[in-house]
Amino acid sequence: MSEARNRVKTLATVPFILEVEDADGSKFRQSYLLAYDFNSLAIVEKHLGVSMITDAGSVFENPTVKNISILFYGALLAVQGGPAYQESGDEKDAVIKLNDVRRNLSPIVVRDVLAACSRAYISQLPADTRKKMDEERTRAEAFVAAGGLQEAPLVESPIAPKQ
Repeated sequence: MSEARNRVKTLATVPFILEVEDADGSKFRQSYLLAYDFNSLAIVEKHLGVSMITDAGSVFENPTVKNISILFYGALLAVQGGPAYQESGDEKDAVIKLNDVRRNLSPIVVRDVLAACSRAYISQLPADTRKKMDEERTRAEAFVAAGGLQEAPLVESPIAPKQ
């Protein structure tokens, strides 16, 4: 058996700090590295019933409690699921549990969580796709700065199927 056969790619990770407030008003912060691999994307798909290849844009653009918590859970599993999960890819083996993830989320932090999950998803796309997305965003921001629309125009998702 060759050594290359057992090699597993490294994941592009996104650092994220979750700020949580307890019922008594005390606060704590948890630091994470977020990423997606095919195992974690498959778990997201299983929970949401949506393809993360053809319909990921709809998941990120239509935030719900379920969407955000599942995206966050998936992004945590890829890096911090634990050795048994890393070996099996089965969420029942993960040290991180969905219920625990949801218990630390609140409406106050969902925007930041969604943005971090979006960055983690984009970071695993091919470099040329990320470059095109950055160019589109730069053009949209320049258009707004030049007195165009009040808000940046929507750009086509690079992962959306072509019509």
